[in-house]
Amino acid sequence: MIQRIQSIWLLIAAVLGFCVFMLNIINYSYVDPSSGGEITKGVKLMEYSYLLALLAMILVALPLVAIFMFKNRKRQVNMALLAIVLNIGFVIFHVTYIKDSYLNSLKIPPQSTSFGIASFIPVAAIVFLAMAISGIRKDEKLVRAADRLR
Repeated sequence: MIQRIQSIWLLIAAVLGFCVFMLNIINYSYVDPSSGGEITKGVKLMEYSYLLALLAMILVALPLVAIFMFKNRKRQVNMALLAIVLNIGFVIFHVTYIKDSYLNSLKIPPQSTSFGIASFIPVAAIVFLAMAISGIRKDEKLVRAADRLR
């Protein structure tokens, strides 16, 4: 199970999904009216959107569950593909939601905003999930070739 390379890729994708909770998803700065100094703040996922947090939990769970479905490779590929689609949805929802809702709801409008490191993690997870799918498909070809030899 864990000795297969696709299991390593799936585990890395799950760990990256977990990192989304720990790192800042948005960084913004504003001028403090009382002191006149610039203040920079980072926002974690749970402070940002509960819907995205729920989606991120699913993005952690899917690759972990897929690791243990090593006997059913077709289902394992489908779960990895679903995780890729949900990662893309996470990125799209995050980019549109930040512009419309969160930044407009702040009491003091920010001077500058930037995406935090956690905003780019789903893209890396997509790469690892694609590598896992490639490994699963190679494994399936190997099993079919072995079945032909019997």
